[in-house]
Amino acid sequence: MSQKEDYLFRKQITELYPFQEKALDSWRKRRDMLITLPTGRGKSLCYQLPSLEQDGLTLVISPLIALMQDQVMGLTEAGVKSGYLSSLQDPEKQEKVLQEMGQYALLYVTPERLASRRFLEVLKMQTVEAVVIDEAHCVSLWGRTFRPSYRRLKDFLRQFPGARRVALSATVTPVVKRDIYHFLELRNPVEIIESPLRNDLTLHLEVRENPLSLLRRVIHTGGPGIIYTQSRYECERLAFLLSHDIPTAFYHAGMSRKERDESLRQFLANEVQWMVATSAFGMGIDKSDIRTVVHLDPPPSLEDYLQQIGRASRDGKGGKAYLFLSSRILLRKEKEYRPRAGFVIAALLRGKWELFLRKIYSYQLWRAMLRWIGSGLSSKVLMRYFEGKSLKHRGMGLPFSFLVGFLQGQRDDGLLFPGYGVKRGFSRMVFERWFWRGVRQGNLCFDVRNGEFWVRRGERQ
Repeated sequence: MSQKEDYLFRKQITELYPFQEKALDSWRKRRDMLITLPTGRGKSLCYQLPSLEQDGLTLVISPLIALMQDQVMGLTEAGVKSGYLSSLQDPEKQEKVLQEMGQYALLYVTPERLASRRFLEVLKMQTVEAVVIDEAHCVSLWGRTFRPSYRRLKDFLRQFPGARRVALSATVTPVVKRDIYHFLELRNPVEIIESPLRNDLTLHLEVRENPLSLLRRVIHTGGPGIIYTQSRYECERLAFLLSHDIPTAFYHAGMSRKERDESLRQFLANEVQWMVATSAFGMGIDKSDIRTVVHLDPPPSLEDYLQQIGRASRDGKGGKAYLFLSSRILLRKEKEYRPRAGFVIAALLRGKWELFLRKIYSYQLWRAMLRWIGSGLSSKVLMRYFEGKSLKHRGMGLPFSFLVGFLQGQRDDGLLFPGYGVKRGFSRMVFERWFWRGVRQGNLCFDVRNGEFWVRRGERQ
């Protein structure tokens, strides 16, 4: 039995998807590739499997250490000689990996590792057959601020002109795709692209009025599941409250490594059914039977949202994604992000300027997400976003403040006609609830750019 056949047997893979067959064929022809597939669809197999047919090394550049560890563990269990280098390893372990590099079929590193002189010296003594850039959208979305090393990949790739270049991602818009082509200098690549939407996931959008009662309703619909929050405090508080109903753990970056590992172990071993976590949890976690993903706070972008909900239903048996949003968030109108002077000064003094820039960039992504959510969780709207097309509304636009004032009976240039002031005495919260009911029924949508309601007349394009 060949190493490839042994790998497929141990992974219990009896048949490849058509896109995986196409990737394998393109690899044999030494073609560069851009592979865009939904989370959980088998992107890793597109480079792991053909790497077993060659004598040289496949270098995989990945943004997260947890993801690398998970991949190497799975490969080792399948009998594939592989390794990874990370800052968490002691110097002796790192040196051992460098010395054994010639024996590896795959080696995983972070983009920051490429700046190591010792690493480059050893790598140049190897036959590098391919360089795989996992989560390639980071070149565009994170490269400006969070991981500038992604923007320097071009110089590294030029040192290995004979190696294939394979870019992987789950979500690529036209702008991100253009950045990937530019910063990775892909050479007439084969494109393997599928819709970021998965038929086995159903999406739900609801207003968040009482988070705890909402969660208790959701957790009884079936698990295992993940509940995402943005606050570490809220993460621990919800886990404590929910644990009275069902076994629950929590996970965030403020915990010690030992505590995080124990929470993860409990979740993977099904000792707990639900994990309350921040965005620090998820990437590189291969648990096939997750059924539900809940967001109590909006992620910074559509790309992040699809990445996170893609952790459900990896076995293809179906899953649900719930997005609970405060109506206050959707109804606020901000023309642009204007940070307070104190925040700017603190960022400069603490050397955190790149985090400040990231906040501004995340705000731009947040505006895009608001436009999508305001139009409802529609696959049609979502696909338009990833195709780079704008959503056009048909109907009559009304500023929210004008609409509330009119229904409450406030004068505006002497405007008087039937219906004026019919909701006198009702609070703004009542109107927000009315708005959400209209959104769920498909009669209203919200245009963030102009801060307007749109009353639907006909289909939206």
